[in-house]
Amino acid sequence: ITSEFRTNTKQLDKLVKGIPEGSSRLTPDQLKQFVKASDQNPTSKTVLLGGWDESAKLSYEQQAYAKKYNYYDMGDAYDKLGAKIPDAGKVVNVEWLDQKIAQRKDFVLSTDPNLAKNSYKLEIDKLRNNGYIIPDKPGVDGLYHVTRGGN
Repeated sequence: ITSEFRTNTKQLDKLVKGIPEGSSRLTPDQLKQFVKASDQNPTSKTVLLGGWDESAKLSYEQQAYAKKYNYYDMGDAYDKLGAKIPDAGKVVNVEWLDQKIAQRKDFVLSTDPNLAKNSYKLEIDKLRNNGYIIPDKPGVDGLYHVTRGGN
C-alpha cells in the first residue's frame, strides 16, 4: 500500500462522513472529490481495469499497483458510500472512466472481458460504446490490450 493510497483512503472516509443523512445523490463537487481520491497512480498513461477478486494476487488493483498503471480504487469507502447513497460508487466509477476516456489513456484488462460482470461489465460496455475494440484473447503478458477504434 502506497502513501498516496493511504492519503486517498483517509480523504475518501472523510468525504463519506461529510455526506448528510438522507442525501439521495452526490453533489457535483462531492463527485469531483470522490473521483480524485479514487484515482490511483493518475500520472500513468495506461489504465488497468479488471474484475475485483478477494485474492490479493488476482485482483485488478493489486496488478495495477505492481505494474504502476492507473486504476480506480475506493477501498472500503465504496461500500460505506453505498450504504449512504445506493449506487453512488458506480456513479463515481463511471465519472472516473469517462475522464480516462476523455484523456485518451491506453487501457489494459486484467481479467477476461467475455466473463465480465457487475462494475467491470459496465466498464467494458462503456469502452465499447466509445469505439474501443476489446480483444477476445490476452497478449503474451496475460493482459487484454484494448485498442481505439476509428474515433
